[in-house]
Amino acid sequence: MSGVTSGITVSEELSNEWKQANQLNKIRVIKVSIDKETLVVSKTLPLISTLSNDIQAIHEVVDADTPAYLLVQQDAKGKWILVSYVPDTASVRGKMLYASTRSALTRELGAASFVGSAFVSTPSEIAASVSPGTASTGGGPARAATSPGLIPLSSGETELAEIRAAEARERARDNAPRSQLHRSSMDFEPEAEAAIAQLREGEGKLVVLGVKTGKEKDVIVLKHSAVVPAGEGLTNALPKGEPSYVFYTLSAGGKQSILFIYVCPNESSIKDKMVHSSSRWNIILKAEELDAKPARRLETADLSELTHDYLITELYPDGASAGQGTAVADAATPSAPSAARGFARPTRPGRRAVP
Repeated sequence: MSGVTSGITVSEELSNEWKQANQLNKIRVIKVSIDKETLVVSKTLPLISTLSNDIQAIHEVVDADTPAYLLVQQDAKGKWILVSYVPDTASVRGKMLYASTRSALTRELGAASFVGSAFVSTPSEIAASVSPGTASTGGGPARAATSPGLIPLSSGETELAEIRAAEARERARDNAPRSQLHRSSMDFEPEAEAAIAQLREGEGKLVVLGVKTGKEKDVIVLKHSAVVPAGEGLTNALPKGEPSYVFYTLSAGGKQSILFIYVCPNESSIKDKMVHSSSRWNIILKAEELDAKPARRLETADLSELTHDYLITELYPDGASAGQGTAVADAATPSAPSAARGFARPTRPGRRAVP
């Protein structure tokens, strides 16, 4: 599998620092940052004692909101672990840039020098991720290049691991208190904000948003808006093969509610998955600001799951019933939709009966 690459290269300064660190054995940590399309040395920690002792201060080399790579030398000379530090509060562009540059860094420095890797999102995770025998990715164990039967991660595997870690962190946020949710640096184009604000103006309103990446900032843009008649579902109304953030207004028993659906098809590019996987809470928080708070949040990789019956069942799990050609029979009195259930992954409608 070929990976996404950023075209960023190692600076002469970093190359020289790396050579000296391996020859003189006096450096424990090299912090690497991306500056003006180049990988540069931004800080180092000296090798003073054992790894277990030296790493107690390792969290001090990173900034809370800024991604970085940490090259951490093990007690065995010339054996390193590559730590990707990508905080949740980093911009989408920053997350994508560091994910797509990782393979270039190891390739130019020499992949044989790296005996393991880790992915972390908070300073407190760094020490544990490089401790002897306990390396962690924040979502599973680090993969050691010297482990029996294993080979170093390919660039594609590395990027997929980054995506899985980002998605895991996003799901952890689903149950976090609102006071702990922080919006990353991202703008909304006026058309996108206007479309969200108009969701309550009528049944069947469909708004499809996406992320447009820029050199300086990422922007949430309006991909598509329409009215989808009751009973049709969304299977044929959404873009295929690319991630999207979807808002859809449904009515049942005279009550109008808004669904939010994060759609990320399996065939989407790695770049698109990385960009969209860590941004959905930006969309939800903006919707709440615009008085369009979703009553239910779903996610799926398969558009065929988004039938009308399934959407009604998810929105009103305790009592909605589908009518002929309408969203719900007029006599139905559904219970209030639950917004507290977090993101749900749809199962195929055939496996779930509609009440």
